[in-house]
Amino acid sequence: MNELSPPALPAPAVGANLELLEPSFEDAVAAIAGDPNLPPAQKNHWSCSLRRVAAFLDRPMPLLPARWTAVRIPASRLKAIQLGVTQKTLCNHLSNVRAALAWMQQEKRAPARGAALSREWQTLSDQCPKLPHRARLLPLMRFCSARNIAPGAVDEAVIDSFLDYRRSTTSLAVGATARRSVARYWNDRARTASGWPSQLLYEPPSRRPEAFPPWQAYPIGLRLDIEAYLGSLTKVRKTAKGKRVLPAKATTIRNRRTMLEAALRMASRIGVGMEELASLSSFLDPAVSRRVLDAYWEKSGEQPSIFTIDLARLFLSVARSAHCLSVERLEELDDMRGELEHHSPAAMTDKNLAAIRMFMQGEAWRALHHLPELLMDQAKEASYSAPVKAAGRAQMAVAIGILNVAPIRRANLGQIRIGENLIRTGGPKTPYRLVFPGYDVKNRVTLDFPLDAELTALIDDYLFNYRPALIDHSGGSWLFPGEGDGHKYLATLSGQITTSIEKSIGLRLTVHQFRHLSAAIILKHQPGNYELVRLLLGHRTVQVTIRNYIGLETTHASEVYGNLVRNLRARRLEEEDDA
Repeated sequence: MNELSPPALPAPAVGANLELLEPSFEDAVAAIAGDPNLPPAQKNHWSCSLRRVAAFLDRPMPLLPARWTAVRIPASRLKAIQLGVTQKTLCNHLSNVRAALAWMQQEKRAPARGAALSREWQTLSDQCPKLPHRARLLPLMRFCSARNIAPGAVDEAVIDSFLDYRRSTTSLAVGATARRSVARYWNDRARTASGWPSQLLYEPPSRRPEAFPPWQAYPIGLRLDIEAYLGSLTKVRKTAKGKRVLPAKATTIRNRRTMLEAALRMASRIGVGMEELASLSSFLDPAVSRRVLDAYWEKSGEQPSIFTIDLARLFLSVARSAHCLSVERLEELDDMRGELEHHSPAAMTDKNLAAIRMFMQGEAWRALHHLPELLMDQAKEASYSAPVKAAGRAQMAVAIGILNVAPIRRANLGQIRIGENLIRTGGPKTPYRLVFPGYDVKNRVTLDFPLDAELTALIDDYLFNYRPALIDHSGGSWLFPGEGDGHKYLATLSGQITTSIEKSIGLRLTVHQFRHLSAAIILKHQPGNYELVRLLLGHRTVQVTIRNYIGLETTHASEVYGNLVRNLRARRLEEEDDA
């Protein structure tokens, strides 16, 4: 049990009246300029790089500590393509900064790990084991030493000030977890170490996973009903309107099972008793299901999450399929679904939009389409010393090359069969076509993509020179083979594609975001041509396409209008100059 109550303190203003407690980048530039022993060229290079890296990090130079350990982590996250420079230029700047900061440490006695400890704090530091107490408490000790704060004066206001300073000068965590970590190790020393200040710090409570009843603990009737419903999805069945529906995919069945089990756990969490979960009809009854959906809505905030909206749809679908509710109850469940669907997002998520905007830049787009060739060149270099590694690079080259021209779903990409999906319809020397019958596609729409001669040559190079290193003696017809006779795990394949793109280009793009990116490119060059997007992505109706990508039109309209305003302004200035 925690012995303290949460402190009632005003939140500190980030960076308010902040002064760095050690030499800064600004101090480093001044020291470099004032040293007569440094060659002028080196002064220029170091000073320029310190300023550029501070700009890259989007941090003011007076608040950047002049030590490499303070900037190493954020500097490692910098991506050249996002900064508008080449990778070589970025590496040169970082190398110069590291050399300049090493010179500061050696010549100007700048601290390598922050402010020096005062005598009082050094005494307490000597009482700390090396890890983990020392690692968690040393930053606080250095901060207090520089601010002349005695150990006995440490309280919640001091911790607030310390975390505010840390937030403004480093990239380290400053949330509840960081505060809990500092408080926990401080309190441990206060209880066990002689001579340590006796005051205890507040430990924010941790969010521990709650214990839920196992699946076997739920009523047998409910479990049998759910298993019967999931079993029905494996067969050809009719909808309530009499339409014949093909068997669901294994992934669909697995996802629905996961959602129903999660809903049951939420029911247990909010206090729904086992007597109210005796069967599927009692669980889906609006009196119970509404409580579950409201709990999910409350958890997600002002707007319901996509999971909550999908769960309401699933409840209605299950109730109709299992015929377990009366007409009145079904209508009430349908009203709940409609209420939630009113909040359904009409376009892409902010996360997807951010990724698409980054790749809409000319450099990133060109780099993505050049990447298959680059990866294949790397495969050729490694083919003799590391054939399996080379085959992996070649495999990524083919996968990304296909996604660049055929933005298919992950499941279809991972399950391409040579001779069935990847075929030559015009003879041995003609380009490939990538074909998926409707029954192999998520929404049952047939897909057909002609591949050009360049991608065909890339695929042939992979098939004949690299793929044999990835298959065992059983062979198989999978383009991306896995263990035994199966294809590579879809999650593994998609993860490797995303990682390859991020390592090579510096930007993150998932397999599914290739579809969003292709739609964005079409709508940028052909505004309003949703039908072309629908045909490329294989949507069943154009309404689905419009709902998903209407936000891209707004973004492009804003860009066009901004360019128009800038052109008009430039023209007016030219006219004024002429006058």
